[in-house]
Amino acid sequence: MVFNIHAGHGNPMGRGCGAVGLLDESFEARRVKDELIRQLRYYGAVAYDCTFDGNASQNTILNGIVKKCNSHAVDKDVSIHLNAGGGTGVEVYIYSEDMRKCAEITCDLISRYLGIRNRGVKVNKSLYVLRKTAAPAMLVECAFVDNEIDRETLEMELKSGVPLNMCKQIQNFFHAYICLFEQVLLQEI
Repeated sequence: MVFNIHAGHGNPMGRGCGAVGLLDESFEARRVKDELIRQLRYYGAVAYDCTFDGNASQNTILNGIVKKCNSHAVDKDVSIHLNAGGGTGVEVYIYSEDMRKCAEITCDLISRYLGIRNRGVKVNKSLYVLRKTAAPAMLVECAFVDNEIDRETLEMELKSGVPLNMCKQIQNFFHAYICLFEQVLLQEI
C-alpha cells in the first residue's frame, strides 16, 4: 500500500497555522502525522510526507500540499487535522462515497482508541485537498483543540503508543480492500 499523509495548515504559530486552543492544531497534527507515517512504514506500507513546511497564505499552503500529493502515485491521501468550536470527538470528511467505508473504519478506530465521540463521516465537496488530490482522499479531524477531555486523551495516547494498533488495523483494512478490488477486476477480465 502507498499513502500520502500530511498535516494540514502551515507551521505552528505562524501565518496559515491551524486552530489554537488548549492544543495547537499545526503542532499536534504534525505529531499525529509523524506517528502515523512511522507506523504505516513499520507495517510495510510506503508513506510519503506531503506536509507543507513553512508559513504562507492558506491558498499557498493548500496548493503546496496538493502539488506534493499529486507528485506520487498512491492508493490513498490522508489529511490530518484537529477541530475547533467547543465540540468533542473525531470526524472524517470525504469527497465521494467511494471512500465512505475506509473513512468509517478510520473514524471508528480513532474514536475507540481515544475513547472520544465518533462524530461520523461527512461528504464535503468544497474542501480543496479532497477535491484536488489525484488519489481518493480523506480529511481526519482527530480531536478538538478546545476540549479538555480531547486534549488529555490525545496527549496520553500519543505517549502510550496506541496509534500502533490503530495504524496496523488501518493498514490491514487497506490491504484487504485492495485485494478485494483486484479480485473483482480479475473476474471481469
